[in-house]
Amino acid sequence: MNCHPLNLEMLAYSRSNYCRIAQRPAFLDVGDGETEMTQSNAAIYQTQTCTPDSLRTLASYLELALDKGESVVLMRIGSQVRSVYVGNPSGALEDLADHGVVAAFQAEEMLALTQLGLNRISADDQQYRFMRSVRYIADRQVVVFTPT
Repeated sequence: MNCHPLNLEMLAYSRSNYCRIAQRPAFLDVGDGETEMTQSNAAIYQTQTCTPDSLRTLASYLELALDKGESVVLMRIGSQVRSVYVGNPSGALEDLADHGVVAAFQAEEMLALTQLGLNRISADDQQYRFMRSVRYIADRQVVVFTPT
């Protein structure tokens, strides 16, 4: 089953089931002075009946990265698509394995459903845990997803 791109303006926060929706801090103050880590922005889709295609795509790249002990690198190459590489983001661009492109709207949805730092998502009943960070490779800003 495929999902349509999410309308992020229509999302809301539901404290009853601890789903974080819309713009969100990494930690949530539940009113008792204590903060607790929330699941992730990806909880947006947890109330839906299917996994968004963008997270399925991210999950498939995370599987590749896990198999190789590397990271997924997402790089803007134009207005319509983003390049996807798997490898060590500390090295040169030439050292990364090219794994094609994803549509810009799909990459933007990946970013909307994750956050900088530690993330946990579910894609088709499989759990994924990874760090999202930003760095520069070959004078270009890239987003790095590193499985943990």
